[in-house]
Amino acid sequence: MTDRDDGRHIGPMAGDFHSTFDFGDDEETIATVDADGVALAAIQGLSQKLNEKTDQIDDLKAGRERRDERIDAQQDRIDELSRENEQLRERLAAVEARLSELEAAEISPPSAND
Repeated sequence: MTDRDDGRHIGPMAGDFHSTFDFGDDEETIATVDADGVALAAIQGLSQKLNEKTDQIDDLKAGRERRDERIDAQQDRIDELSRENEQLRERLAAVEARLSELEAAEISPPSAND
């Protein structure tokens, strides 16, 4: 930071700017066009990075939506299988109850030879 014109200013040192970007006629000054050009290039670079990150986020969101759809479909299938399982339990209980009735009456179920 330097004091100039009774104000405080901050910026790059001319020598550092010249060695980093290799712009300008000497290491004593920074032309405003060079500083503006470097700032514009930096803005463009950041804009490109932002666009890439936005694309990545969009891809992740799309992947999450596909995953959520698969999870929903799997949950629907689980619910369907649970209902079928409950129906089979009820049928099994009815068959077991009938078998118990037949055994209690000492009637044997018909054989394949009958």
